Amino acid sequence: MSGLVGYIGRREAAEIMVDALKKLEYRGYDSAGVAVITGKDISCRKEIGIIRRLKDSLERNPITGTIGIGHTRWATHGKVSVENAHPQIAGNIAIVHNGIVDNYIELKEELLKEGVVFQSETDSEVIAHLINRELGNLEEAVAKALKKIQGVYALIVLSADDPEKLIAVAYGTRMVIGLGGGEYFVGSDTTAVAPYTKDVIFISDGERAVISREGVDIRNISGQRVTKKIERIGWNPVMMEKGGYRHYFIKEVCEQPRVIIDTLHNHIHGGEVDFAGLSLSDKDLAGITKIVLTGGGTSLNAAIVGKYLIEGIAGIPAEVESISELRFSPIKKLGGQLMVAISQSGETIDAVSCLRHGNAYGAKTIAITNTKYSTLEKEAGGNINISAGPEISVAPSKSFTGSIVSLYLLAIYLGIKRGTLSAEKSAEMIKNVAALPHKIEEAIDLEERMEQLSRIFYRNKGFLYIGRGINYPIALEGALKMKKLSYLYADGYIGGEIKHGPIALVDEDTPVVVLVPNDKYYRHTLADAEEIAARGGTVIAFATEGDTEIAKRFEHIIYLPQSDYYLNPILNSIPLQFLAYFVGLRRGCMVDLPRNLAKSVTVE
Repeated sequence: MSGLVGYIGRREAAEIMVDALKKLEYRGYDSAGVAVITGKDISCRKEIGIIRRLKDSLERNPITGTIGIGHTRWATHGKVSVENAHPQIAGNIAIVHNGIVDNYIELKEELLKEGVVFQSETDSEVIAHLINRELGNLEEAVAKALKKIQGVYALIVLSADDPEKLIAVAYGTRMVIGLGGGEYFVGSDTTAVAPYTKDVIFISDGERAVISREGVDIRNISGQRVTKKIERIGWNPVMMEKGGYRHYFIKEVCEQPRVIIDTLHNHIHGGEVDFAGLSLSDKDLAGITKIVLTGGGTSLNAAIVGKYLIEGIAGIPAEVESISELRFSPIKKLGGQLMVAISQSGETIDAVSCLRHGNAYGAKTIAITNTKYSTLEKEAGGNINISAGPEISVAPSKSFTGSIVSLYLLAIYLGIKRGTLSAEKSAEMIKNVAALPHKIEEAIDLEERMEQLSRIFYRNKGFLYIGRGINYPIALEGALKMKKLSYLYADGYIGGEIKHGPIALVDEDTPVVVLVPNDKYYRHTLADAEEIAARGGTVIAFATEGDTEIAKRFEHIIYLPQSDYYLNPILNSIPLQFLAYFVGLRRGCMVDLPRNLAKSVTVE
């Protein structure tokens, strides 16, 4: 799940690529490097760690040249080291690679027998040697080498023997090429090229682009030329800057009211939910017997919220499966089912594989994603765009709440179309969600209160989170955020399950966050909290404004605005994001770039 960039033009390539790599750092930050054509040679610089180290190295000892490639790595094959960092070089060939070469062991053994000496432990170096072995005409050498490779990958190739072009390849994924005046930018996604150009084209599965200063030539796997539509990026580069905030994460938390407003603006017209992009006929909707929601990490937690929304609002049976498991399910026939795949990036390989599984076995498919022109959007039968704008911090915040609002609107849409939801009830629910941005602003006002709590609890050994009903997945999400941002142990549970094992973890050093809004589970969740307190546990209660009873029982209480049951999870999630952020900050963690993680998981 690494980030790739390439540049050819009139400016210094190294400077352009380091800046572009910084925009892709959420895809991996174990190491980074660039390779630039300097005269008749390839000059390469690689550093362990974040992009800043590479930038510092290049400022001390610049590399000059106007064509180059760059890479920021999330390690898969081989430990984190300079040798395993990209670009990988063989002879006069340099490559940057994202993905996995499934048959690299056999290919490496073949090359070793030919006397090739490997400098790294990566599967990527195999690709460089295969191209170098065939080198004559660069395009033909790349084509011959790729015929031997099995796997899903993206690749950019540079050759000192053919120094006026780049070759970019996408197999099972996609890449973006930014079009400038006499210069071209290549990237893993649009965040890499958005600061330089608004005009882009995408190369997709099985396509290969030859990029020179004269233009771009794209061909498919059979060698036939492909004509591409020029797309216009809607993102403003300013949206990708911190804007005075200390970290991207906190900026993105505070952007959530705007995200909800934009989502509602896109999907509510004339007082009704409008999903013109779903491409589902009334006959399709009538034939749906079950909805399968799938996602990974935070998107999986959003999917669980979605189950409660769709069953409760639309009255359709729903189930949730992890993207890492769904496509291995023994149930192959999916006719009559609607699959909803949730992915912030739209490029996570497991999500794309699940969607393809659904398409192949007869399901109708919908993608909920924050990235236009993504692979998931392209291959889904319909698409709902979250409208969150670029999300740079590795730990999602605004795309999570944006996903939940999109699922809420989808549930209303399905309920109206299938006749299980009255027009009056739909109008009431739309009114409730329209009031949500103001209530989120009230939740954001809790930032200082959560910072104060972090001072009390950041030294603790871990956290537990409990919730019931639709707030159970918010307990899971709160725990996931705490793990990511603070590196502390944290786990989430259904409130009623606390007595069946997890209560054994309760002690004075493990605070328990209890989500206890004023809903139908109130008395039961309050009893869960009482059981924890009776055993010496510290309760941090998230309650509804006006709840005077709970104030008599616990010391640490966070009050949130009164809201509809189905929207309460969004309000609860805001202070949980703040709490994880401030605990991580006090523990000295890299809150925007948590260790061992990347945002878009493009390898299996």
